[in-house]
Amino acid sequence: MNCWDILKIKGLEEIVLAGGKSGMDRNIRWIYFADALGTDRKIGNWISGGEIVVFANGEILSDREKTKKMMKSAFDMNAACIMIDEEYMHKDFAAYADELGFPLFILPLSVRAVDLSQTICTHIINEHTESSTLERILNAILFTGYDSEGRIISNAAYYGLDLRRKCSVSVFSPVNLSEYLETKNISDRETIDKIKNSYYRIVKNAFSNLCGRKLMSMLLQDNVIVLHDTEELSKDKYQRLFADIWRGISFSFPSLEFCVGVGNGYDSVSELKKSYREAVKTVKLCPAVNEGGLLFFRDLGIYSLLFSIDDEKSLQRYYKAYLGKLMEYDELNNTELCRTLDVYLSKNQNANLTAEALYIHRNTLRYRLDKIKSLLDDNLENLSSAANYMIAFKIRNYLSSLKADD
Repeated sequence: MNCWDILKIKGLEEIVLAGGKSGMDRNIRWIYFADALGTDRKIGNWISGGEIVVFANGEILSDREKTKKMMKSAFDMNAACIMIDEEYMHKDFAAYADELGFPLFILPLSVRAVDLSQTICTHIINEHTESSTLERILNAILFTGYDSEGRIISNAAYYGLDLRRKCSVSVFSPVNLSEYLETKNISDRETIDKIKNSYYRIVKNAFSNLCGRKLMSMLLQDNVIVLHDTEELSKDKYQRLFADIWRGISFSFPSLEFCVGVGNGYDSVSELKKSYREAVKTVKLCPAVNEGGLLFFRDLGIYSLLFSIDDEKSLQRYYKAYLGKLMEYDELNNTELCRTLDVYLSKNQNANLTAEALYIHRNTLRYRLDKIKSLLDDNLENLSSAANYMIAFKIRNYLSSLKADD
């Protein structure tokens, strides 16, 4: 549930958004009535993030500057939004909400506090129950198995997902979670779980905003798994989705990076496990082959062929036959000839683009290329020869992704 849902809930139609529209995607976890704060006003002692904070106490709201400080404190504590009794609403509060990007709602006198609390809490509980049910369905489809495909399709349809249409699985994986936790000096399990659940909600909210409720999702270890209607998400939409998620995670967890792997679409429930395996393989490769962080299995090219080869030793012999001399030279002399050749080939042997990508001078690049050609005894001008080296790099990247998963 996010702030947009407040405006859609039956029985709360009279609640009006006054400001902070840019923050309406913020997630709602519970509701807190701040009337009891009295003169304390240290709202940070009473919330932990995700709350609707309700102000209806004239003693608090009569002091506009202190009210704005409390709004800022709630915003800093990652509360979902603020509600202020219409009797005490002031244009300064709305303007400040716009400045923060923090949703501010006007609570009309016609909506009783008990009705507001009961309605919001019931909605949250129902959504949580529905989410748990969808997680169980997704777990059955991908991992534990099910006794009837028809029953799975029927259960999913009840929650708005048509598994008779082409569906696919995406895996969202934080790339540097361990390093992030170490940098932030976070080691307790409760805080780590809160971080994971937070970026899980960011992913779910982004999907819901873009394609409604047509998805199932779950948090598995560090990764978020989403099953969605393939036809609902074109590549352009997926790029927008990725950008929304990136903004949300960057706001909440600066320096936490992530990759997304998207499996192929299938119109059979039994084949969705295949889409999941494709997504997992793709997200593992993503850091090595795609700087953008979003990668589709159907775009993997030769990597999709490598996935079907079980003989890793033969693959290792292949890439070492082409790159072994450069790798040994780099290791002995602390140079970057392998990376230089990899970038040079990926830039279609364009010297200007290669030098720019490597942040080096053209003369430095020329020296490196001369050294590479000498070590390989190959001028790299032959198209077939260049293709062999490109394949060798792809095999090395592929094997590195397998090793990273061990």
